[in-house]
Amino acid sequence: MPKGIEKLTNLQVLKGFEISTPKKTPCRILDLVNLKKLKGLSVHIGTEAVIKDMEFLGLEDFFELECLKISWSVSDSRYDNFQAILPPRLRKLHLECFPGKSFLGRFLPGERKGLLSSLELNISGGKVENMEVDFKWWKVDILRLKYLKRLNVNIDDLKSFFPELKYVEIKQISNHSYIEHEWNS
Repeated sequence: MPKGIEKLTNLQVLKGFEISTPKKTPCRILDLVNLKKLKGLSVHIGTEAVIKDMEFLGLEDFFELECLKISWSVSDSRYDNFQAILPPRLRKLHLECFPGKSFLGRFLPGERKGLLSSLELNISGGKVENMEVDFKWWKVDILRLKYLKRLNVNIDDLKSFFPELKYVEIKQISNHSYIEHEWNS
């Protein structure tokens, strides 16, 4: 991503923001906070990525951000301590090839957690082994789990983790090939 992208103050959607080495990625996530109208952001963490301490904690300052996708190129112990504070108006979160076994302590609510409402959560690929989460601050009502070879879940557990859950789609995880389930309000 070229240096100076943060000056496009009317930008609403930014796809393909890649984090790599400091030389290849002169613009960082926190540089984008001045994009006050940004509603959609797609971040790719490359194989050579150098993530600065607390870089993703600044996501809570993206006040208008509704859709966020974070994808990883590689599972690496460098990401064992990955943490993010999610934006207050987030409606859709897609995590692709997440390198950790669990989400506990990884995605946290910001100071303005009371503003959050329903969230569509999509998790595809990666090393996730369990769905115990800190997402109780968000009312996850749509959940999609795909291509998680190490994940073993049952529908009742998902409903206890996400009490507001209305729809779940599971595709190719360790104990299910395909399930689609909907709860009536």
